Amino acid sequence: TVLSKVSIRWIAPVLFVLPVIAVTLALTIIAERQGEHASRDLVRQNIQQIQARITERMDYLLKAPPKMTAMFDDLFEEHLLAWDDLADARPAVFRMLKAFPEVSSVVLGGENKSSISIIRYPGENYYEMSLSSGLPDGERTYRLDDDGEVAGQQGAISTYDATQRPWYRAAVQADKPTWVPAYVWVRNGDPVTLGVSYVQPFHSRENGKLVGVIDAEMTLADMTRYMAAMEVSKTGVAYVVNSHGMLVAASNPAVKLYDGLKLIPASDANDPLIAQSAAYLLKDVQQHTVASGAHIEEFTLESGQRCQLAVSTYQHGDGLSWYVVTVVPDEDFLAHIRATRERAAMLGAAATALALAMGAMLALMLIRPVLQLSRQVREIGAGDLDHRVNVSAGREMTQLSSALNRMIDA
Repeated sequence: TVLSKVSIRWIAPVLFVLPVIAVTLALTIIAERQGEHASRDLVRQNIQQIQARITERMDYLLKAPPKMTAMFDDLFEEHLLAWDDLADARPAVFRMLKAFPEVSSVVLGGENKSSISIIRYPGENYYEMSLSSGLPDGERTYRLDDDGEVAGQQGAISTYDATQRPWYRAAVQADKPTWVPAYVWVRNGDPVTLGVSYVQPFHSRENGKLVGVIDAEMTLADMTRYMAAMEVSKTGVAYVVNSHGMLVAASNPAVKLYDGLKLIPASDANDPLIAQSAAYLLKDVQQHTVASGAHIEEFTLESGQRCQLAVSTYQHGDGLSWYVVTVVPDEDFLAHIRATRERAAMLGAAATALALAMGAMLALMLIRPVLQLSRQVREIGAGDLDHRVNVSAGREMTQLSSALNRMIDA
């Protein structure tokens, strides 16, 4: 046979080394698969945590307007405020805005076309008040001091009819408290930021007729700042879109959210992760969402880069339905894991090499007496009958040497 022609000095080390190699390969394959599963689980957990943090922040911000409108409703109900004298509501509106810093503007608009609004624009630490009596003398704008007192007239007189504003019409149409879709805030004709309104109609308790509408507005600048400050991943992005696919907020501060007075479709965003993931999602958004929690799936960019895509539905009261989306390239999460696995693989390879070397050395130590015995027997077979076998490595080898010497003597 082939083995009969091969020296034991080669066979023995191989027999020692092969099991080590086999076990190492098996453990490596198992570790690789388990590591891959662990990596995917880690990615899912991280994305779910990101989604949860965004949702928690949105809940915190969006609870304020409904609370505020309900409190104003109580003030009107208890006749502490009067729709026919809204100018007297200034102290109450100012105090309410101070108590709810998440809300940037309050407007009280009556059916008689009178109105009062107090607003704080993003990046500014003072409030402006606008008053309209509903008469031809128009609307006047004033700047308020830190105590809510009028500090001087801020702008020119302009025509303003609260009943024609989108938020007012939305409240009339819904005939109940509701959210108004996100829109672009305008100041002196220039877009400033995105805003969203929560409106509540107020009806006369005597005849049920509409008397006015309470409007609490907030900008989405706070949400955008929060998302921008939150580290999604090295190159990943999180964003919020409304039910029509328009961008509402994004963690990338360079993303443009509106163009003039119009919201920008997420699929047209100037961030490729947002644009491509939104185009993919909006083909069939229902397919990529679940009733609760986040739906997570793999998504491949046009460049071939694989990403993890998470989508969750966010609804708050009537009229507000958004989608929270997080997109993270696999490389962001797996790069550190792969580096760790590579270091572990190098250590494992070093340990395996050491085990193989030690195995080979032990194999040679075990077969050395056999090789000595073989060599001495060949000398006797060559005619040196005076030679005595002397192999003392272990009891069995000593006994075998003695038995061979007795055979020679006989």
